Amino acid sequence: MAQLEGFSNVTKLSDDLLKKNFCLGQDLAVSLYASKDNFNFKTSVKQASGPDTTSSSTYFQYKGENLAIKQEFSGSYVEGSNLESLGKLKTTAEYTLESRPYLKGKLELDSGAGYQKNTLSAEVTKANYRYKVGFSDDAVFKFSGVYGKSEIGAGVELTYDLGPVRFTQYNAAFWVNRNNWKGTLKHESSNTREYELGNLVGSLYLRSFYKCSVGVRGLLNLSNATRSLSLAAENRLDRNNLIKARLNTEANLALALRSRVSNLVQLTAAMEFKPLSKQSDVHYGLRIKINQ
Repeated sequence: MAQLEGFSNVTKLSDDLLKKNFCLGQDLAVSLYASKDNFNFKTSVKQASGPDTTSSSTYFQYKGENLAIKQEFSGSYVEGSNLESLGKLKTTAEYTLESRPYLKGKLELDSGAGYQKNTLSAEVTKANYRYKVGFSDDAVFKFSGVYGKSEIGAGVELTYDLGPVRFTQYNAAFWVNRNNWKGTLKHESSNTREYELGNLVGSLYLRSFYKCSVGVRGLLNLSNATRSLSLAAENRLDRNNLIKARLNTEANLALALRSRVSNLVQLTAAMEFKPLSKQSDVHYGLRIKINQ
């Protein structure tokens, strides 16, 4: 039976394989985790590569049987600017009705310098279908729904803006989920001002291929015919070490190694370069996670 993720997660398996652990674009990122009973805490600091930009984020989360509350503060500092002007605060509350465990309500309060956005949504999850409706105070209505039966599934995602009185997002997906692989074909709209065909995205996730997990993502823009292709593979050397590689149509090769060096510390190192170019720039990244 098709796994009923929400629409935004129908390609999560292949997307995670293509993105996670490739900590590029940052010289160093350090994250600290803590948890006790129903409470979770995380704080992290990241120094970006290139321009002198430092960003940080901290969240507190309570997760009970029917209620979950999360508050997150994030900020960034660019040399010569004010840290406070770039700060953001987001509060999320989710509640699942005890008498109707298939129904979940969610409230999101998002604010920052010069803006504020509040969103209220409800989600229903049943055996063969799942749908979500939401409305934000900037007069935007959102709907997403998925349906799965046996090994196949389909879904849509729509955003309607009452300002211009039009759909600004219109996506659809179809997938097949077998024991050892999942293939997805998806349309992603790319123009919020005019109705036109957007990107046709095909993704494939292989759970086991010569002891590796493999993810493939191909994109074709139906308006201008531009295309791209990315391929990634992941191999768990043992329960503490994992290696990954990714190659795309621009001939960029990325490599990553994640290693748990102790019970408290996990290190991830990544690099990306063009192996066919003698003058290729090499990009590095290092991430340290403590007590995850």
